[in-house]
Amino acid sequence: MRYLVSYDIADARRRNRAGHLLLGFGERVQESVYEVELREPQWHALAAGLDALVRYESDQWRAWRLCAADHQDVTDLGLPSAALAMGSTVI
Repeated sequence: MRYLVSYDIADARRRNRAGHLLLGFGERVQESVYEVELREPQWHALAAGLDALVRYESDQWRAWRLCAADHQDVTDLGLPSAALAMGSTVI
C-alpha cells in the first residue's frame, strides 16, 4: 500500500532522524513529506519508529493511505520532484 507521510518535529536532531527513517521506506517529495510503499509489517515498523521520535506536546506526524487513483492524480507545482517519473503533472 502507498502512503503519504508528513511530520512537523520541533527538534532538529529528531527531525533529521525522522527524515532518515522515512528515506529507508520511500522517497522525499517535499522537505518533511514522503511517499512510501509499504506492506503491513513495514507500516507497523515505520509507525513505531516515528512514534518513538515524536514528542506529542510539540510535534506531530500524519499519514494518508493512497489508492492507485490518488497516486495517478498528482499535480506538482514548482521544482520537479522524483515523483515525476511516476506520471505526475507539473504546472
